[in-house]
Amino acid sequence: EALIGYTQQELMADPLLWTKLIPPEDLPDVTAEVLRTTETGDPFNMDYLLTTKNNDTIWVRDEARLVFDLN
Repeated sequence: EALIGYTQQELMADPLLWTKLIPPEDLPDVTAEVLRTTETGDPFNMDYLLTTKNNDTIWVRDEARLVFDLN
């Protein structure tokens, strides 16, 4: 919430909201990195722009690793 102004409830209510916050020209690169991470299990690691709830544009560094529950 502090970073982009949207609540967890708002993000959960619209699963595509996150993609709507990425500028259209950057979305293909971010999507490709998500797919690469999903397919290979390698960490997601990327800097990209996001539009905040009050319409500011900010750079974010997104680092994530897939975690599987094998139980």
